[in-house]
Amino acid sequence: MKQTKGQIPDYGNWVPAAMMKTLTVMTAVLLIVELLFLILLKNAILSIIGGILLVLFAAFTVYMWRCRILFDFRRGGLMGKIHQYLVDHLDWDGNGTLLDIGCGAGALTIRCARGFPRTRITGMDYWGPEWSYAKEQCERNARL
Repeated sequence: MKQTKGQIPDYGNWVPAAMMKTLTVMTAVLLIVELLFLILLKNAILSIIGGILLVLFAAFTVYMWRCRILFDFRRGGLMGKIHQYLVDHLDWDGNGTLLDIGCGAGALTIRCARGFPRTRITGMDYWGPEWSYAKEQCERNARL
């Protein structure tokens, strides 16, 4: 059965969008500062230091964007593959209870529920302001 967009679970991403926005803005600010060092101040030492910082920070930002894409359940799919590997290699018969501490949006919890249908599973997490997860999101993902 083909799922429509409203029926696709939203498991979020281990690399938060808010963090990526901050990194991108900080890289842009470093670029502007570096241009000021080069064009207006014409200070070679500040330009070299600023350039090194800019290159390092830009490389880190690109790396984190790449990680965000790879971890995304809909694009890179790495998290789904890791979760499936864990379920496939869990040395357990599936009887009893399972506690998923730090469940995020419930992706691994739900995958375990599918893999171990006789199990009572509880997922719990604390979502700080930098995360876009919520109890309602987990409940919706579980229903889907």
